[in-house]
Amino acid sequence: MKRVILLIVSILFFSCKKELNINQFSEDFQYYESELRIEGLILPNYETAIVRIDRSFPLFDTDLYDCRDNDYGVISEDSCFTLNGTWHGIAGSGELADCGDWDKNFDDIGEDAKPLDPSDDDNDNNVNELSIGEGNKIPDCGEPNVDEINEVISKVHINQGCIVKVKHNNEECQLFYSDNADSFFTEKKYIPSSPIAGKVLDDIDIDYYGAYIPKNCNNFNWSDYEGEYSFFCDCTEAGYGVIQSKETIRLPHPVVFIKVEDSTNIKHCMDYDCLLMNSTIASENIDSLHFGMNTLNQHIYYTTLKEDVTDFEHVQYMLNEDRNKYIYYHGHKARTTPSNIFNSNVLINREKIITRLYDGKGNGEYDLGEIFADTNNSDEWDIGEGFRDGPDGTGDVNRFVYEIISFSKSYRDYYFLSELDLSDPVRSNLRDSDNNSIMGSFGALATNKIYFRLVDCSALLNEFDCINNTGNVCIWDTPNLKCKNNGI
Repeated sequence: MKRVILLIVSILFFSCKKELNINQFSEDFQYYESELRIEGLILPNYETAIVRIDRSFPLFDTDLYDCRDNDYGVISEDSCFTLNGTWHGIAGSGELADCGDWDKNFDDIGEDAKPLDPSDDDNDNNVNELSIGEGNKIPDCGEPNVDEINEVISKVHINQGCIVKVKHNNEECQLFYSDNADSFFTEKKYIPSSPIAGKVLDDIDIDYYGAYIPKNCNNFNWSDYEGEYSFFCDCTEAGYGVIQSKETIRLPHPVVFIKVEDSTNIKHCMDYDCLLMNSTIASENIDSLHFGMNTLNQHIYYTTLKEDVTDFEHVQYMLNEDRNKYIYYHGHKARTTPSNIFNSNVLINREKIITRLYDGKGNGEYDLGEIFADTNNSDEWDIGEGFRDGPDGTGDVNRFVYEIISFSKSYRDYYFLSELDLSDPVRSNLRDSDNNSIMGSFGALATNKIYFRLVDCSALLNEFDCINNTGNVCIWDTPNLKCKNNGI
C-alpha cells in the first residue's frame, strides 16, 4: 500500500556504500552515542499514518554489519529449508546456524563485490585472479546478499519505550509498534557479467519493515485538508526524552491527472474543486490511458494549486502478471519550473512516457554472457549447471502505473534539501525538550496514480480489435486490411 514511502526515506537512510574501509576511522567514533531519527508521515489517501523511529549508527557497527548471512536468524536446518533459505551449518548435525539468502554459486565474489580482482586488493599487479574472500564458499562482508537493507533495517528500529501520538485540532491518535508495518521493494543484488544478465521481473522482491501505526483510531480524521496536525513522541523510557514537531503541518492535496486539452479551462481555476471538475479523466482508474507502442513525445499530465505544493516524486511501476502485482520500475524527483505555473495559482506538469515494452523475462535457456554456477570449474556453462536467466531481448510488459507524490512543506524540506545535515533546523521540524533539532521530519505525503498500457496496433489482425479497447491510438486501414498507429 505505502511501499514507496520507505523507498523515499531509505534513500536518505541507507545511501552510504561501504566501499571504503570504514574501520580505519573507528577510533574517531569509539565513544559514539546513538541518536534518534524519526520519520513520521500522515498518508491522507489511505486514512492512516506511519512513524519510523530508528537509532543512528556508525558504519563499522558490527552488530548491524556482522558480515553474516542471517536474514532469517539462527535456526535449524529444516526451518531454513522451509523458508527456502541458505543454511550455513553442517548438514545433518541438528545444530542451529545462520539462515539467509546468500548463494554460493552466484554471490561468492569476494569482499570487493566484484568478480575477480579489478582493484588488485593484494597489490600483486594481477587483476585476473580471485579477490579476497572470492570462491571460499562462505559469506563475506561486501558480497551480495550479506548485510543488505532487508537484513539490517530491523536492527535499527526502536520498537519499545516510546509513546507516539499524532494530534489533529482537539483529537489525538496513539500509534503502536508493528514488526510488519508496511513493505518496500528491493532489488536482488548480484553482479552481472554482462548486460544480458540484467534485471528481470523476478529480481524485484518485497520486504517488510517495522514502524508505529494507528490502533483504535477509527474516528480520527486523517484527511482534513483545511486542518492542522502535530506530532508528539515520549521516548524517555528508551533513553531519548520527548520529541515534538515545532509547529503544526497542513496536508497537501493529491495531484489531479488531466488530458492536455483540459488545460485551457484548468489554467483559470482558483480552487481544488475546479481542477477536479475540469479534468476529463479525474474519475478514471484502471487503464485510464493508452499509448501506441514506440510512438514519440507521449506524456501524462497533472495539475494542482501552486499554494499547495510545487515539488513532487514521480514513481513508475510495471505489472508482473505472473504475480498479479505492480512492482517498482523507477522513480525521480520533479520540481516545477515557473513556465509551468499559470495565473500565479495553477501548475501543470508532465511526465514523459517511454513507449517501449519492458523486457522483464528470460527465454528459459542459457545464453552466452549470463551468470552461471561453474560447479565443475570449467570456466564455461555446462548442461545441468544453474544460471540466472537474463532478459531475452523481447518486450514482455505493456501495463504500467505512474504514482505522483505530493509533499507537505515540512517533508519537502526534509527530502529535497539534501545538502543540509539531517538535523539541520531548516531541514528538520522535530525538536527535543531543549529545543534542539532532531534528525528526521514529521509531514504528509499525498499520492495519486494513473494506469496506462502500451498498444501494439500492428499485432491486431481484425477491425473490431483494432478499434475497440485501444483508447483511440489505433485506426483500421481498410484498403490494406491492417491496423496501424493513429499517432496519438
